Amino acid sequence: MRIDTVNLSSFSIPRSAAGKRPQKLDGYAGTAPVPLAAAMKAIQEPTLANSLVKAWEQEMDEEVQHLRVAPDGSLMVNLPNRYAVLSVDQGTILGSQEHELLQTPPIVNADGSGYLVGSWGVARVEPDGETSWSKYLGSSVFNEALPTPDGGVVATPCSGAQVHRLDAQGEKTWLCELEPQPCYDREVKGRMTQDGLGRLLLNGNGRLYAVDLQSGTKLWSRDLEPEGIWFNAPVAVTPDNHILVNGDSTLQLLDPDGKTQWVWSGKTHRRIDQLPPETLKDHLDRQAAPLSCPPAVSPDGQILYGGGVATDDSKCHVVALDRQGQKIWARDLSPGLRVESLQVGADGTVYAVGSSAVLDRRTFRYSNTAEVHALSPQGETIWSFKTPKESTSFLPFALGPDQVYLSSGKKIYALRPDALKARCGELESGASIHLGADDHVLVGGTVLKKRKAPTH
Repeated sequence: MRIDTVNLSSFSIPRSAAGKRPQKLDGYAGTAPVPLAAAMKAIQEPTLANSLVKAWEQEMDEEVQHLRVAPDGSLMVNLPNRYAVLSVDQGTILGSQEHELLQTPPIVNADGSGYLVGSWGVARVEPDGETSWSKYLGSSVFNEALPTPDGGVVATPCSGAQVHRLDAQGEKTWLCELEPQPCYDREVKGRMTQDGLGRLLLNGNGRLYAVDLQSGTKLWSRDLEPEGIWFNAPVAVTPDNHILVNGDSTLQLLDPDGKTQWVWSGKTHRRIDQLPPETLKDHLDRQAAPLSCPPAVSPDGQILYGGGVATDDSKCHVVALDRQGQKIWARDLSPGLRVESLQVGADGTVYAVGSSAVLDRRTFRYSNTAEVHALSPQGETIWSFKTPKESTSFLPFALGPDQVYLSSGKKIYALRPDALKARCGELESGASIHLGADDHVLVGGTVLKKRKAPTH
């Protein structure tokens, strides 16, 4: 039985090479004498795995739809007919504002103003919470809008393959029609991405578009082979403005002009861009290995990440590739998991967020769980958090500077790997605390057994 650790200090204690649970790990940093009575008191609580990383939780009165971290660090929460603002230290509700049919949390500018989008279009909210104007763009706006440097906003309605840029007064700066109008089969799906060249990159239901942010000119569009882009996945951009996109079962890297550099297969775990046509067709006819999660890029742009569902073919939830399209590592995280979101922190930590459905063969009922897995750039699990999934929609998740936020149903959780340290002041020796993969905890160099959660 191996031990996976949550590293809450500047070093890492390795797993047991022999597969046995060690009773002592002498010679490593952090093995100072530990007041075991205080340590046992601190860790003997149900669901310890979650308590190691949960800083706080807050239950709202309605189901949470989206989360976003504002420029001042506060947490913006999107509820069905209003949005709320929470403090990041304790999750205290600082205020809320009613607004009908919100689709995403407010976009907040540095001066405290912001924008809302919904079935009624785009609205500007001033720092005092008052709405100064609202514009209908021809159809509902369900995609996330993008603030502009001049205090305006860029938004994409659900139909018409159009992009609108408005200034701070609600006046039209430009309108870009991505396709001849009327157009019903190329509506923009998912979030817009801005690269370092001042361009907007948009997924038009499988076709990739590049639009100049300043002028609104469509620069180019690409239909990607062999599969196109996954239905509504936004793209990721490297620091040197290369573009990472995912198909149904492929990851593809494009140069800044939209030309394909390589195609990596989630079915065979290798590049397929140089295969002869007959071999490529045979590959595409195989069982699907969905990479349905939007891709992500490391801060230095050297590691490219994809995620989705582990199948009999792929056997992985998260895969890491180098810039040449070669696999660095692949991880299978937990049974029944579908990774919905991949985000990378400034320190390179990869957050895989998703839900799992596992069949209990005794009751023939599914157990649904919301999960966050924090992985190192090398693919090792740093920590994980699991809680019952309370809704059928995608899981809201937001990445903050010091902690991350997950919502399931009405509950919001603030997660950070040193949360237990902050609540264990009695461990004055400064010993490291590590979470075992099973039912054990490593405090300093001593393995302690944690209490099982009560069953009812």
